[in-house]
Amino acid sequence: MKFLSSILIFIISIPFGYAGTGFRIALQGNQSLAMGHTGVAIVNTAESAFLNPAALPYLKSKLNVSVGGFAAFPTSNWQDFNSSERSSTRFSYTAPFYLYSSYNINERLSVGLAVYTPFQADTEWNRDWQGSHLINQFELSSIFVQPVIAFKLSENFSVGGGPLFASANVSLNRNFNRFLTDENSTRANVTLEDSKSSNWGWSAGFLCSLTESFKIGLHYRSEIILDTQNAEATFANFPGDSGMSHSNV
Repeated sequence: MKFLSSILIFIISIPFGYAGTGFRIALQGNQSLAMGHTGVAIVNTAESAFLNPAALPYLKSKLNVSVGGFAAFPTSNWQDFNSSERSSTRFSYTAPFYLYSSYNINERLSVGLAVYTPFQADTEWNRDWQGSHLINQFELSSIFVQPVIAFKLSENFSVGGGPLFASANVSLNRNFNRFLTDENSTRANVTLEDSKSSNWGWSAGFLCSLTESFKIGLHYRSEIILDTQNAEATFANFPGDSGMSHSNV
């Protein structure tokens, strides 16, 4: 029965791996994915370090660890409704992963760590497609590190939270415009790269057990804005120049 359930969960999860083509990769836990990301008020595994750290003191084991990863294959398609011209992105994949751990120091105090990759993208179009003046290639990778601490205020109520550190690498290439080319008719393009974008945030949550089978949970993560302030811009295939680069501060 358990084997059959695992197969069904795997099959149901496949559409999630192919559905999203944006930056948000909502794959931060196998169990929470199988439950439709409804684990904020559920006490089960170390995934609570991400879903709601207030649940950590209620875990039965003193030490809890949860590790996993996925393979996502995003794709995008474009069509001009007037001319019926079409274009699609090339084959690409991303590999989001997660690592959660918690440790119960005593019956009321727990600490934990959540490391996960919620935003990823790897998109590449043909260099002469109709929207190449907007985007040719876009790559984004991020990693979030979230140490947490949780207190059980009573047998029915607990709180938890902690700081959140986010770091990201980004690369964007696009043609300068629709027409500009060099002497070899190669279209002029610009690449913007930044590997030093980071910022801090915070998270907080609570868990209230009204009965053994009925719980209310809430988990909030603050907004984190990753500014690109020290990116390097590279210009290529401009007329009369083989290329140049500069730092944008």
